[in-house]
Amino acid sequence: MRIFPKNITKQVWQDHLDIYCQTLVHHKDVVYKILSDKHQHVALNNIYICPICLENYFVITVDGIQGNAEFSLDHVPPKAVGGKHKLITCKKCNNDSGAFESELEKTLNFAVDKNDPEAFHIPDIKVNDINTGIFIKGNLKSKDNKTEITFGEKIKKFNPKYVEFLSDLKNKKRVRLDIPLFNRSKIEKSLLKSSYLICFIWWGYEFVFSKNGELLRKAIKGEIPYPVRVPISWLPDKDNVPTQVCLLEDESKRLAFLVNIELKGIDAQTTACVVIPNPTPNGWNMLNEVQSLIKTDQHGLSFSTLPMVVHRFGYTISWNIILD
Repeated sequence: MRIFPKNITKQVWQDHLDIYCQTLVHHKDVVYKILSDKHQHVALNNIYICPICLENYFVITVDGIQGNAEFSLDHVPPKAVGGKHKLITCKKCNNDSGAFESELEKTLNFAVDKNDPEAFHIPDIKVNDINTGIFIKGNLKSKDNKTEITFGEKIKKFNPKYVEFLSDLKNKKRVRLDIPLFNRSKIEKSLLKSSYLICFIWWGYEFVFSKNGELLRKAIKGEIPYPVRVPISWLPDKDNVPTQVCLLEDESKRLAFLVNIELKGIDAQTTACVVIPNPTPNGWNMLNEVQSLIKTDQHGLSFSTLPMVVHRFGYTISWNIILD
């Protein structure tokens, strides 16, 4: 089995091992439960586990690189919306997330025609017959005060009922157009995944193996709801907010972490702010307090960028440094 594609060079996977293996120290028992019997002898500094599923891994042995799955280079956030980070995850996790990550690009580029920036373009609109409820899908395009809806030529050629329906529409005085908007659930999952992986980049496996990391993975899978709105806010580019991981405070009270994710579309740029629980026992429950504060007095909140601390206690240190 081929572990890596061509874009994951020896330098790339070796850097991942060097950076993140040190954060596995206090999770030895869990790590070796993930590895197969033939890899129980591998030292911790030669182990890399997919941070999303915690099931697939690769290791360095005397016989070379071995693993139980194929891996890929995951862009965080997705490359289509300007992702800056590149992180090794297993190919399955990367591919599976495509089902909801594409929603971010669709939302940022809503009504933008990639081939004609001067035009207004919306694909997959539904043209409904009000009387029968039957509909067909088409593409709406508007330019120079002229709007038209086009339909697939191949379908017209091979589906007589499709042509009949289009002909009948011409005699209708009224039809209803349903315009597809964004899927909030998919956007939430995409932003949670990006936030989770940025936290892994910032803190390594201490965050991944923490209780909050476990709960966040469940929220990404849709097994439990996330306690606060995702994102907690959208900020325009002109606000010049600090990107990446920040500390969120209400005057002198420390509340949680904030991951500010910069997103870029064809004709749009914004920052999605996602609240992440702090490492205290009450960190997850405090998220509700954060949302209440934002609703009542957003001006009392402040945030400051935190340095990357890839350490076996990185997640905890980032919180305790501020406390000290």
